[in-house]
Amino acid sequence: MKIKEIMLINTIIALIVLSTLIYLVLQGLIAEAIISLLLLAVIALNYSITKIYMKLRNLIKAYNKIIVQKKELKELLRKPRRRYLIFRVVAEKEVDRESLRKALLTRFRDIIGDLGLSQVNIKLILYEPKSGYGVLRYNHLHRDLVLLCLALIRNINGTRVSLIPYRTTGTIKRAQEILKSLILD
Repeated sequence: MKIKEIMLINTIIALIVLSTLIYLVLQGLIAEAIISLLLLAVIALNYSITKIYMKLRNLIKAYNKIIVQKKELKELLRKPRRRYLIFRVVAEKEVDRESLRKALLTRFRDIIGDLGLSQVNIKLILYEPKSGYGVLRYNHLHRDLVLLCLALIRNINGTRVSLIPYRTTGTIKRAQEILKSLILD
């Protein structure tokens, strides 16, 4: 049963007890009227306790909401961390570093605009044209956007290409180790 329903029932019972109290006083039955008066006091006390409980429950809900919002705000204000994406360019012919860099920036700017590009903070760190492997740095909050933009790059200087993401790491050192192991394989 909900709190509001309980309060409504309490009000109805209080009205019944009050009418009984008035009837008993008019009939001259004072002892029975005192019992009815005590019952009315208990109902009033129950009603007050229920109202206090409802107020406390609403305060607790508001407090929990503030705590959740504080955690979300803290995460938003946190300094963005860098991530490094190891990828491979599969192309009909070899693609040089500068063409790849321009294609990345152009595609990102087309999809997310200048503001989005500055938030993603994308940069081509390493690229080995012969093997086609490279490392791309970006802001950790925009991982899905980076993968989407990589998937949408299909043409670089008239050459059909496909960019395949392999692995994401948190340090450039680890990215270089993975890149060396992939090139040696």
